[in-house]
Amino acid sequence: MKRWAGKWTYVLSTGLALLLASCGGGGGGSSNTSPGQTTPTASLALFAGNLVVATGGSTNGTGAAASFNGPTAVATDSAGNVYVSDQNNYIIRKITPAGVVSTFAGTGSYGFADGPGTQASFGPPQGIATDGAGNVYVADSANNTIRKITAAGQVSTFAGVAPNVGVTSSGSSDSTGTGPAGALFNTPRGIASDHAGNLYVADMQNATIRKILPDGTVSTLAGTVGSTTHTDSTGTGPAGATFFLPTSVAVDSSGNVYVAEANNPNLRKIAPDGTVSTITSVTFTAPEGLAVDSADNLYVSDSNSVVKLTPGGVATTLAGTAGVSGSADGSGANASFNNPAGLATDSAGNVYVADSSNNVIRKITAAAP
Repeated sequence: MKRWAGKWTYVLSTGLALLLASCGGGGGGSSNTSPGQTTPTASLALFAGNLVVATGGSTNGTGAAASFNGPTAVATDSAGNVYVSDQNNYIIRKITPAGVVSTFAGTGSYGFADGPGTQASFGPPQGIATDGAGNVYVADSANNTIRKITAAGQVSTFAGVAPNVGVTSSGSSDSTGTGPAGALFNTPRGIASDHAGNLYVADMQNATIRKILPDGTVSTLAGTVGSTTHTDSTGTGPAGATFFLPTSVAVDSSGNVYVAEANNPNLRKIAPDGTVSTITSVTFTAPEGLAVDSADNLYVSDSNSVVKLTPGGVATTLAGTAGVSGSADGSGANASFNNPAGLATDSAGNVYVADSSNNVIRKITAAAP
């Protein structure tokens, strides 16, 4: 997640968007290239959690004194705080710039309840994003809802039908509100916000990308419900584009939405008019998390590595080695991850990584351009 025009959100710069747009839509092509050499100037270090113990826990504390259990997504705010979807603990954690970890929301038990901070409950939380007012949005995947947490820690249901309403809580209907006639999701995973306060959701099992207006109105931006293919097209009807297991989304300043899918080595792009294309300039192994820094570099978590894509289209491996797991701090290929998932950047260009199977949050110190 990255700040743009006063809001904190996943964004991709206009320059990069234009570059990627020029690299094409459609299915593959001979121009595809994999990420290039490792960038040695980036340094990976532990930010919070214990790499030595590396077992799941829920202890609050500073740095290595804290513990996590399967962290899956991270987001940052304008003050430099990092928010973590600690999925196997069923809580949202907050980490200050000094590395102090606390429980921001959630009881620590699987459930569904709105309320103040640690009195509220979640299913395993997935995607997470923040806005300029300090609100945190969480894709409560198992509960098929989007939850909102105010800066004061008050949790409410922002979109989707709560599972305790007494009706089926999964589906694909567009609507407004959270009552029995509200919109329906099916395993929402990634989430991002734009400068206008709109949210974008990778509705994974529906194979669609949803859009939520600030008033809670939900619509389907692109995709065909139930699809298991990757077809580029426009719109959401029978002839519309298709996705398969979308997991992450990012939004640029022009309103283009970028999508990573669980089984697709290429990123996808949705233009403001709903046209979906495939970015064929770079191929990945298993792209998942997306984030952008203030210099408009795009970062992608990709099979035990973090890849950096510059506005000029140069792809390098910033830290880790694709396909090789580990837990080492260090620079470039000397560093290693174990299932890195969500990414976020701060105003200094540092990258935070939810190193899920290592049960820690890692920090990649800003590298020289």
